[in-house]
Amino acid sequence: MKSQRKNKPKIDLLKISDVEKIKIIRKIKEELREKAVEAKLWQSLLDTDDLVINGKTIHCGDKYQLTGLSLFGE
Repeated sequence: MKSQRKNKPKIDLLKISDVEKIKIIRKIKEELREKAVEAKLWQSLLDTDDLVINGKTIHCGDKYQLTGLSLFGE
């Protein structure tokens, strides 16, 4: 499945201040870090044989396919 890129405005780094450049770079780094953590989490979930959360089996090897995971706080 191909992910569609959002049409974000292009930024000319030569025309913005150093402070703005630093903010943009930090934001991009954080987004990449979050994507990497999410990818590692999904890979570890897919590598497990049986995934049990709070006593409920949500993934059993090849028997069921894990299609999503939602976390709800109480």
